[in-house]
Amino acid sequence: MRNLIQAGDKVTRNRPPYEAHLEAYESFTFIMGITVAHELVHFFVGYLTGQDVPDTPEWVSYLPPVYNRVEENGTEIGESGRTWEGYVLGGIVETAEDTSNPLGAYQAGTL
Repeated sequence: MRNLIQAGDKVTRNRPPYEAHLEAYESFTFIMGITVAHELVHFFVGYLTGQDVPDTPEWVSYLPPVYNRVEENGTEIGESGRTWEGYVLGGIVETAEDTSNPLGAYQAGTL
């Protein structure tokens, strides 16, 4: 959040490197929107199942089973938030650090 706010502040004040700050702000805003939506999916699964901490059925997982959580009894738990990302976006959203980015540790990363 701090990096999102900082990028927005730098864009508002037209601070150099402006393009890098603008790109970071837009990426952070996109990532934040996806993250909130991802977590809302978990909330809705909990609401619909009536459980405080609902387990997503293993068949409700967009990713290969390696990304599912395995409980002590061997039951595999799916990931409803990533399933939503997969259906809506065609994959999951992740970023990777770009070592050539002038913002260094304050970058949003490459989507």
